[in-house]
Amino acid sequence: MLSRPVRFVVVLYLRRRAVRYVSDAFDLAERRDVRAAVRCHERSTALWRAVEVLRGS
Repeated sequence: MLSRPVRFVVVLYLRRRAVRYVSDAFDLAERRDVRAAVRCHERSTALWRAVEVLRGS
């Protein structure tokens, strides 16, 4: 199991990545690249789930 400070840093990193993926998904959707937008959204969702798991542990 990760120590509390390490878990905190990992959660911050994953949250930033998730936000970046959501932003990229919106940019791709504006350019009508639907498949890439969906991929970014799925990656963001997976990262948010990982954050929730780490915060719950």
